[in-house]
Amino acid sequence: MRAGRPIRLLAAVVLAALAAPPAGAWPRPEVHGAVGRSFLIAGDVGEGGFVFGAAAMWPAGRRWALGVEATAEDMGSDLETIYAPGTDFDLGTTEEMHRAIYGAAARAEWRPPAWRRWEPVVSATLGGYEVRDDVRGDKVASEGAVGAGLGAGVRRAVARHVTLGAEARLRRVFDDRAKGWLAAGLTVGWR
Repeated sequence: MRAGRPIRLLAAVVLAALAAPPAGAWPRPEVHGAVGRSFLIAGDVGEGGFVFGAAAMWPAGRRWALGVEATAEDMGSDLETIYAPGTDFDLGTTEEMHRAIYGAAARAEWRPPAWRRWEPVVSATLGGYEVRDDVRGDKVASEGAVGAGLGAGVRRAVARHVTLGAEARLRRVFDDRAKGWLAAGLTVGWR
């Protein structure tokens, strides 16, 4: 996955969430970051890769939170074996194409009662995504798409304002090239 834009997008979400609200405004949000791996990809590129995400969540009742998230998800590369002309001599493997998906979405979380200090979380997202194809860093195709996701995980407080956890998420982007995938990873949160 190429650095530039997704890092700036994630940094903007985190900085906006940490900014102190004016007096009488909404309470300060919880901020969550995640890193993991994509796998079981339905589409023409399905090798998988790293997944990064950040979310800002505001309480909306005793068991609910609403907010926004930004993600950068690597779908992997399509590799091709090159042969010498007129022979079966293998010259090696090269990257034919790489795919990454960047997005921003509204996120809702339901938080059932804690069990032995573990806090379960069930989430749903709906947002806009960019499905981007490149060849060794040069963009060859980019298309916007609507996407949705369902996730489940657990968190546990490890310090006064810090949580650590794990989450798995099923995502679906309504684009013919990248249909859906699973992602799983570790999360860290600040309250």
